[in-house]
Amino acid sequence: VLAYPHSYLGDHFAPIYRLVVPFYIALPHPETLVVFQSMAFALGVWPVYLLAKLKLPDGYPLVWAVAYFLFPSVAFITLWDFHDIALSVAPLGFALYFLERGQKRWFLLSLLVSFAIKEEMPLIGAGFGAYALLGKRDWKLGLGVLAGSLLAFTALVQVVLPYFLHGRSYSYIRERYAEVGGSPGAILLTLLTKPMQVAHVLLVPKKIFFFIGLFGPVLGLSWLAGWASLLLLPTLGYILLSNDVKQYSLVTQYSAPLIPLVFGTAILGFARFR
Repeated sequence: VLAYPHSYLGDHFAPIYRLVVPFYIALPHPETLVVFQSMAFALGVWPVYLLAKLKLPDGYPLVWAVAYFLFPSVAFITLWDFHDIALSVAPLGFALYFLERGQKRWFLLSLLVSFAIKEEMPLIGAGFGAYALLGKRDWKLGLGVLAGSLLAFTALVQVVLPYFLHGRSYSYIRERYAEVGGSPGAILLTLLTKPMQVAHVLLVPKKIFFFIGLFGPVLGLSWLAGWASLLLLPTLGYILLSNDVKQYSLVTQYSAPLIPLVFGTAILGFARFR
């Protein structure tokens, strides 16, 4: 899509592709990529099952595993194309599972793996930091993850990506978020000072349909998860504030990071019932 020669790392920060290279060298076909992505989605059920097993009585984990495979976005994204962000499902799912188990090192490792998938992953990491801080009352972990995630996102967008673009700026924020400011600082200012403008951007029929399509299959249980619901806000924020219609679609890859978060928080919400 860029007319001038450039490194892919100037378009998206996705060193995770290094894992795909050996498979593609062995079988250099488009099908290889689609199968690899399908395997990544299949792996995503593992943390969903483990979290349900941790939080719910016997029998329920299998139900949630089946629900994962029947979730519309899982099928749509698998058949849509091959994209780096689709590989985030399992790492984010494991990050939530290990956080719930109190295994901090494995939690941090899972989160760091997700950071190597795409430049917006650290924003999702900020949601994990907020949950650890407010939900788990772990000040050291929460503040560390929150600050580290925001610093990582800033470094990627302001330093790393422009470096691989030979000084050109990262354009996606300016293009996709022009209605709410077009830059991180301006977006934050708009969120704080112009609620009607934000509501105008959010309350679009297709965005409402997208929201219902995400949370309807889990009966809205994600929003009963208490502080864990904070995990959803960064991803929902950057998707629903965008003016790119492909981002708030159940068919395209952009909703992939929400899949483990929707299921994880739904399980936590369900666990709060007797």
